[in-house]
Amino acid sequence: MAFLSKNNLVLFSSIALLMMSQNVQADTCTKPKVKGYEYVGCLHEGLAGVVTKDNKVGFVNQSGKLVIPSIYDAESMGEGGEVSGTHDFSEGLVSVHRSINDSDGGMQGSYGYIDTTGKVVIPFTLGYTAKFSNGLAIVQNENGTGAIDKTGKTIIPFQYTDIGDFVDGIAHASKNEKYGFIDKNNKAVTPFMYDNAKSFKEGLAGVQKNNRWGYIDKTGKVIIPISLPYEHVGQFSEGLAPVYAYVSTNDDNMKFGYIDRSGKLVIPLKFSKPYGDKIENEEHWFKNGKAKVMDFKGQTFCINKQGAKITCK
Repeated sequence: MAFLSKNNLVLFSSIALLMMSQNVQADTCTKPKVKGYEYVGCLHEGLAGVVTKDNKVGFVNQSGKLVIPSIYDAESMGEGGEVSGTHDFSEGLVSVHRSINDSDGGMQGSYGYIDTTGKVVIPFTLGYTAKFSNGLAIVQNENGTGAIDKTGKTIIPFQYTDIGDFVDGIAHASKNEKYGFIDKNNKAVTPFMYDNAKSFKEGLAGVQKNNRWGYIDKTGKVIIPISLPYEHVGQFSEGLAPVYAYVSTNDDNMKFGYIDRSGKLVIPLKFSKPYGDKIENEEHWFKNGKAKVMDFKGQTFCINKQGAKITCK
């Protein structure tokens, strides 16, 4: 049975963006040398997803040999769904998608998990799926969003609209149009009082109320006041977090800069995030003192923690 149409995928965008291969940091992405595909993903656990010209997904090994046949359906990636892509293997399993026609002639889809041999381990009964992390995967069915283990057993009931990544045992979740944080035993760590929330990183998580953002710690204490006037905020890396605003009122493209752990804007909003690129872009995180950004001419380069242009090598 299928539960999710292509038009409804946006409802689960926070899940989808966690597991897509696009926009992974270059130093963590190794792609097999293979030709003839519309899309080639990064190697994870020895396999990379590929998309054929007829939008079918299979998996190749490091040498480019097709080891799992191209029998699954590709997925839409980016804010506007302009690009087809695949999911990545994690903890020996990967989510794959099969589309079926519903009774009204529309296209719907079901998701399941296969192992590295191509064997179906968790049947195609899910509406949406994320990658496994620490033995759990966030998934969606007809009742809502919950979490399963690698046998398909329900660990967190399907009572939420959305659940984020578990970090140190805590994840943001939403129900009744409000966000809060839960642990892996489904115990509420904070009240469900926020309009939006992000996953924890470096001990802080972004939360939104009344169109303003701030950050809390894992006890729920407000560390950065919920007064930041940005459209979106990102996760902290090396003490800095990207913050995003629209370029102009009638422009879907965004600009971004960085705040420090006090909430002070320390690198101005002078970089470009075009419409279609994901918000949770790991390239915008700092690693070893540098982050990859793009200017408004479409040129990519790296910056240091003062915002100055430096080499990416």
